Amino acid sequence: MTDLVQQAVLLILHGLVTEFPAQLASMAVAALAAGALRAWRRRRAADRTKPSAPAGDQ
Repeated sequence: MTDLVQQAVLLILHGLVTEFPAQLASMAVAALAAGALRAWRRRRAADRTKPSAPAGDQ
């Protein structure tokens, strides 16, 4: 029984040390990409709704 508990603890620790940081990094990259895409869409939409200058003011 103690071998099973020890094996379970080792698997949990292994997952926390190796796989959890990789998942955090992947989530950070995805969040950064989503934020950049959202900002780009907002800027593009704002440029489309901005009134253009009259022809005589150029």
